[in-house]
Amino acid sequence: MLGILLSDLSQETVKKISKLGTAKYCIFSSSPLPEDTLLVPQLQPLRAYDFKGTLIATDLRTAEFAISLRMPHKKFFYITSMEWTNAPALRYEDLKKIYLNDDMDLIVSNSKDYKIISNLFKKPKHIIEDWNFSEISNEY
Repeated sequence: MLGILLSDLSQETVKKISKLGTAKYCIFSSSPLPEDTLLVPQLQPLRAYDFKGTLIATDLRTAEFAISLRMPHKKFFYITSMEWTNAPALRYEDLKKIYLNDDMDLIVSNSKDYKIISNLFKKPKHIIEDWNFSEISNEY
């Protein structure tokens, strides 16, 4: 099962995730889901402490949280933007703890970000566009 950690729920993101089809997944978030996606399984983030499947963090805050978890079978950080460029308080040393973490593999949403992340940190394992985690759900 895939568990997707979301700190901010944009309606566009949730709609993309809800189109994952028959993949077994759930969302960990404390924000309510939009009404037209109520069939998406949602759990409170604290339930991730007991989650044993493949966990996907979606931003720096959820990636930091995922690193602290011991139960997930596999952990990924899905990078859809270079969010640290908008956070002036972050240092490279802080980013290294997340992006170079041995327990978490990186996924990017496009080839441009793949090059940037590869040059700054480590090579991402996958390039996945539009939240289509079918390759990962079959692999892990």
